Amino acid sequence: NILLHHGKILFTDFGLSLDFTDAKGSTTVSMVNGMTPKYCAPEVVMFEPRNTSSDIWSLGTVFLEMIACLKGRTVEYMDQFIAGHGSRKALIRTNPDALSEFVAELRGTGNPADNAALGWVEDMLLVQQDLRPTASSLVASTISSSKEGGKKVAFCGICCVSRHDDFLDEADESENI
Repeated sequence: NILLHHGKILFTDFGLSLDFTDAKGSTTVSMVNGMTPKYCAPEVVMFEPRNTSSDIWSLGTVFLEMIACLKGRTVEYMDQFIAGHGSRKALIRTNPDALSEFVAELRGTGNPADNAALGWVEDMLLVQQDLRPTASSLVASTISSSKEGGKKVAFCGICCVSRHDDFLDEADESENI
């Protein structure tokens, strides 16, 4: 669930939530109380250990829907495409071939400048958890892509780019560890 509260964006999934404020890590193996199959990462459905990378998967599904709309498609079109291609299974996590075909179709439509976001989505929707980007590396990619070549900011508002320059430095440092 993506909520807007007093101008702040909040990402929630009450059925799968875990407060790991005092925990040493974010991985959990507890039972899943509820899920929306379309947005569920493979490891969640399989009742395997899950962590923040599972949230990245779910966000990747939302990003794909947004990019599809940006490229002139609808979410319904995307759902029908996935169900009608590859293995013909309806969900992205069970039909990676259809995901690849859909991303290829989107790359060839609309504004080519929007294609950078498709690369992020492909990484976010990798089946192997440890290969998905972290939230901080995703933000860093979004901001750095928006600043490329001094062109018009595409994915991150100028107000956010300047406020998060220090975040980029922190993300760069954590990537080198």
